[in-house]
Amino acid sequence: EVYLVPESIYIEAIELEASEGQEIVLTSLTSNSLVLQSNTLRPSTTYALRLTATTPHPLKDDQGLTLEGYGELEIETAGPPPVPGELRITPEMESVVDEEKTITALSWTAMDTPLTYMFSYRSDVKDNFSEPMDLRVNPISASEQKVWCMRAGLESEDHKVLVFVTVYSLYGASTTFSTEYKVLPPPDITATNEKIKAKAAEVDPETSTQVLACYQLPAAPAPAIPGSPA
Repeated sequence: EVYLVPESIYIEAIELEASEGQEIVLTSLTSNSLVLQSNTLRPSTTYALRLTATTPHPLKDDQGLTLEGYGELEIETAGPPPVPGELRITPEMESVVDEEKTITALSWTAMDTPLTYMFSYRSDVKDNFSEPMDLRVNPISASEQKVWCMRAGLESEDHKVLVFVTVYSLYGASTTFSTEYKVLPPPDITATNEKIKAKAAEVDPETSTQVLACYQLPAAPAPAIPGSPA
């Protein structure tokens, strides 16, 4: 005797039920398309979507009869964003502007691999609206980045900068992690600026932009105290 038990049974997706004050389905129920609010579906889940179409019966419309047909589509959502690991910078703790640094993302995991990495930094720690300087043109699979130089942090912020890594899963889910690092101004600004200009002339245009961002402006002289000798 054949034992007919389905291999899998679909259950109603309760996450698609409209909650108070929140619209889940952004299109009309009579529309031939379906748009859902972002972040509604669960990650790593298989959904079966059914579209049912109804039309008046061509022969018995006067009796209120209809004809109905449906089509089904099965989709599987991507996994959740990558789980953070570590973000290490060497030399540890601090370095001078033109001292080469190595940034490494360690032990990051995700269900959807391979992962890709984008590194960047911001020299103004407190300005959340300033754009970080990307250290790559696009995210790539290498989890380590060598950086020829970084712009010094502000003196008012103890020369700290924020270093970021954004890690992307195979399907584009991303997680961003940051850490503080101290980048000190060079002891000889003029000599360092000459090195920066020479290096920028050697590298490709994308890297040249990163290198020139390290250019140091001479510190402004302290304002004279009224009544003191000039």
